[in-house]
Formats: sequence, structure tokens, C-alpha cells
Amino acid sequence: INTYKSGLSPRRNYQYEPRPGSTSPKRIDVTMKFGGSSLANAERVDHVANLIKDRINPPATLEDGSPNEETPVRPRAVICSAMGKTTNSLLSAGEMALEGRVDVEALRTLHTT
Repeated sequence: INTYKSGLSPRRNYQYEPRPGSTSPKRIDVTMKFGGSSLANAERVDHVANLIKDRINPPATLEDGSPNEETPVRPRAVICSAMGKTTNSLLSAGEMALEGRVDVEALRTLHTT
């Protein structure tokens, strides 16, 4: 287990080098985190997915036609919080359950509309 743990060190240095002869730019390792309001509905989830995709493979040119000099990334982790007001609804449902009541309608509504 110690050998396994040593490989998980946060100080471990991952080096990405393009293959010899490749014209691909060097990528940087990142962790991406998106909060609840970023994931509030299907449209926002699609937007976040496109943000991730565009950071992994940035378009060659920007909307104004100028060259895009953005460095591509390699996500080591993508962290997503609960959608929209889900955390508040979960806390409320938990409090109600402690009182012997069950109401998951608010959660159901959040995820079906």
C-alpha cells in the first residue's frame, strides 16, 4: 500500500512532451471545478461540456478571425457540484426526514424540468 500511496503524491510532476516531430503544442495539467449555478440546467451543462472540450482542443482561430494562442490543457480532474439548488433541497429533505416526513418532490422537480 505504501508503494501505491507514493504514486499519489501531490508533488508528483507529470511531464507531457509532444511526440518527436509533432507540431502539437505542449499541454498543461489542470483541475477544473464547476459550481452549482454553472450546472443549473441542461443548457448550462452543455455550455460547461463545450468549455472543457474547447480547453482540451482550442480552436485555431478566435471568433474575430485572429489566431488563438491559448495553451491546450489536459484535465487531471473535472469536479462538478450538485446542479442548481440541489444541495439546498437535499438539506431540506434531510431535515424533514429527521422529523419523520418525506418529501422529495422539490428534488424531482429540479431534475425533471
